[in-house]
Amino acid sequence: MLYCTKCKTVCEEKNTVCPNCKRSKSLREAKDNDMVFFDRLGEVDAYEISLLLEENAIKYELLPIPLSLSTSVYDATQSQSDKNLFVEFCSIEQARKIINDYYFETTPEVNENSEISENEKKNIFSSSAFIIMFMILVAITVFFSDYIANLLRGLFS
Repeated sequence: MLYCTKCKTVCEEKNTVCPNCKRSKSLREAKDNDMVFFDRLGEVDAYEISLLLEENAIKYELLPIPLSLSTSVYDATQSQSDKNLFVEFCSIEQARKIINDYYFETTPEVNENSEISENEKKNIFSSSAFIIMFMILVAITVFFSDYIANLLRGLFS
């Protein structure tokens, strides 16, 4: 695997440029102690995963995402509390397995035969009612503005 010293990602050896930052001069053979980009995490996930990695003695770094790496002025998928997780190259597979096992075990099972509670039914009904009322309000506004526009057009023609 090749390691990009600029963005700290790994790529296959067939690549001539880093697929992430598009630089060729930054690529070199990955070393076991290289801190490699693993994932972008929200605040809660970052805390949980850091505990998991510490329990398993996996060396890692959690760093804030640099503002210069944002893909747009407003990136709805990125918050200021998001962190980049870096893991030692030699521990990538172990970290991946530990994290996958943790999330697979802690994901609540969905019972297909479970009933919807009364509270959920009320929430669904009220949400649907608000959506319908909003659509009616938009339709009334459009019809009213169209009526006013036709009146004004009639006055000036």
